[in-house]
Amino acid sequence: MEPAIKGKLLLLAASILLLGFPIFLFAHGIGEAEPEFSVKQPIDYLPIDPFQLAIYDFALILILVVISLVYPNLLTDNLKKAFFLIIAIPVILITVYASLSTVYLNITSDSKGPVHWHADFEIFACGEKITNLPKPVFPANYVGTSTLHHHDDFRLHVEGLVIRKEDISLRSFFHVIGGSISKDEIRLPLDGGSFINYKNGDLCPDGKAGELKLYKRNWATNDQWVEIPEIDDYVLLPEFNVPSKDLACKEYCGDYLRIAFETK
Repeated sequence: MEPAIKGKLLLLAASILLLGFPIFLFAHGIGEAEPEFSVKQPIDYLPIDPFQLAIYDFALILILVVISLVYPNLLTDNLKKAFFLIIAIPVILITVYASLSTVYLNITSDSKGPVHWHADFEIFACGEKITNLPKPVFPANYVGTSTLHHHDDFRLHVEGLVIRKEDISLRSFFHVIGGSISKDEIRLPLDGGSFINYKNGDLCPDGKAGELKLYKRNWATNDQWVEIPEIDDYVLLPEFNVPSKDLACKEYCGDYLRIAFETK
């Protein structure tokens, strides 16, 4: 085969690879069943993940570099120009897309930019305080997602963009740490792989029926607890500071929550 023909074929293959990738991205996942409940990350609100595009572009550049090294005699001036354009144009477009996406997410997010919020919490099951939540698994230093997690410290952390407040609800938090919570049931993973699971009406060891409750500490009334009816839909206060559990808070207080399956 003539070198010029080989060069055209190589150029055609690279072009097909470049142009066909967006189709693959948009088609990926079509026909897959949506999970019953999922927690969205900020990147999920974009049509395409810029990081995925960058990985693909790196692969494309790697392919062209290999072709150039393996077939140096095929690199005519026209082919070199074509390779340059195939490399440069996606890099520019991906950079612009990533920049605009970041601006768009910040502007449209409920938090209007990155945040770092906290809420302390404690969990009781039939009067017994839960103290053994799952620990982070290396290399991660948290349990959950980068946006919504705990560090085995009984402190709920929200870090980064909050696109929609429902993405950091109590239900979302339990979901990302491997459990679930609703208005009448709690399922919580424990360190070592076991779970606690209680539904309203289940009996505690004392033989009495229990009920799931959510309380928050009312700093204004110095340690009184207020029941919150919207257990799973509850969204923590957007505050960074969480004071000591033993001191009344004066201002800018984050939540201190108590989740309890308790007898009536």
